Amino acid sequence: MIAAGMIVAFIQSTAAIFPRRDALSESAERGCPQGDQQACQEMYATIRAANAADDIVDLAVWQFVAGLVGVYLIARTLKATRDAVTEANEATEAARRAVQATEEGNRRQLQAYVHVERAEINWSDMAASHPSITLFVKNSGQTPAKWFGVSVIVLATDHLVNQSTFDNAEWQKRELIRWSALAGMSDVSIPGNRVDDVETLSKAYSSQMVVNVMGAVRYETMFGEIVETEFWFCRKPQHRYRYTSTDNALSLATYGVSTETPVKMQRVAVALRTYQPIAAA
Repeated sequence: MIAAGMIVAFIQSTAAIFPRRDALSESAERGCPQGDQQACQEMYATIRAANAADDIVDLAVWQFVAGLVGVYLIARTLKATRDAVTEANEATEAARRAVQATEEGNRRQLQAYVHVERAEINWSDMAASHPSITLFVKNSGQTPAKWFGVSVIVLATDHLVNQSTFDNAEWQKRELIRWSALAGMSDVSIPGNRVDDVETLSKAYSSQMVVNVMGAVRYETMFGEIVETEFWFCRKPQHRYRYTSTDNALSLATYGVSTETPVKMQRVAVALRTYQPIAAA
């Protein structure tokens, strides 16, 4: 706005030059003595000098105006260039985010998803002399887990317990037992208790308490991410362990031996963390 006002003022000043020149010419014609060529020449020389000075001022004014116009056009060009660069950067960032989202989606689709699918108890005999828990770990993802480990604890309770029991259990303090790679779309069975859990299991069997096996399976994906899934299964012991007789004709080596049917444990109805990234490898 200031530049526009200056341009208008300069144009008005330049336009005033022409009336001034006309006034000088009329004044010279009136004041030039008849027959006094010397005086007329001096007056007209003065007028021409004044006109030349006006021309210089006029030229300077228009040069200044042209400069302002040039600066204005350059500023507009720079603004347009900046806007174009900004739009290009925004488009590049949007494309980058789209590619990143696609890569993230593909990675989530392909990565390993390891969890404890089920748990079973074996009491070994009617006295539960050698009880044990077996966990069945499954990778439902399309790519292998580089390794997986389980931190687990066995608790015996008088009745079914709630979420706070899981949160306060000390399975987090137990050492993580690791196994090697678990292929995609495959499963494996692993021990679900340790030697120091046998006493807890025997007590639960003799007292008909609820057996709880809880903890988390932790694994590393092929994308270098450490992921953890929690689990919790429970079961109240039966008064007698179940068994099936062996076929003597087909299993001569186990003649006269009865094999126990594992007791399947129930998944506890609580909301636990599943496939939760916890760190980078």
